[in-house]
Amino acid sequence: MDFEPEIWDIGYLIASILFILGLKKLGHPRTAPTGNLYGASGMLVAVVVTVAQMNFGEGIEGTVLIPAGLIAGGIIGYTMAVRVQMTGMPEMVALFNGFGGAASALVAASEVFRMINDGTIPNDWLAFHVAWIAIGLSTLVGWMTLTGSLLAMMKLKGGVEIFGKWYRTPTWGPEWLNYVKGICLIGIVGLIYMSIEEPGNQDYIIGIIA
Repeated sequence: MDFEPEIWDIGYLIASILFILGLKKLGHPRTAPTGNLYGASGMLVAVVVTVAQMNFGEGIEGTVLIPAGLIAGGIIGYTMAVRVQMTGMPEMVALFNGFGGAASALVAASEVFRMINDGTIPNDWLAFHVAWIAIGLSTLVGWMTLTGSLLAMMKLKGGVEIFGKWYRTPTWGPEWLNYVKGICLIGIVGLIYMSIEEPGNQDYIIGIIA
């Protein structure tokens, strides 16, 4: 049974959306359980899509690496879950949610590099644009999930300790920061557009990751 490559990209995009929705739900104690469910569902979708792509698609070889990663991640997660106190559980959940978003972004970026290096970029106009936009949005949402989760963790904790010095996390940032966010968002969307115009140029992909 053969599936179009865009199916996998859409699956990763759905996983990224679940991660970002989970992060939003984590902002309130009443909706935090739902946020945890969204985050776990996003990771489940990402794993299922990857395993399905290994069996029905092309370009993924990791019958040893994937189980090894699951075991290593399970050990790390279990250790942290046991050692972290219940009062610190929201911060840990936010951090893990961010890691899931980062993983989704890295998977999307690696898929782009693979297609560029292997010369397997879709020739069909519609297939190419669907794949590239889905990958670009997956990367964008994934990094947004990571940065948002880190900020949520620091807000829940009240600050962060760097080299032994404690820095408080402000509840609300300055107004000019919203303009900076808007400029960054426009810049990333612009990089996605330019990568569509020049799909063989890896500099645009590196710029999106950075």
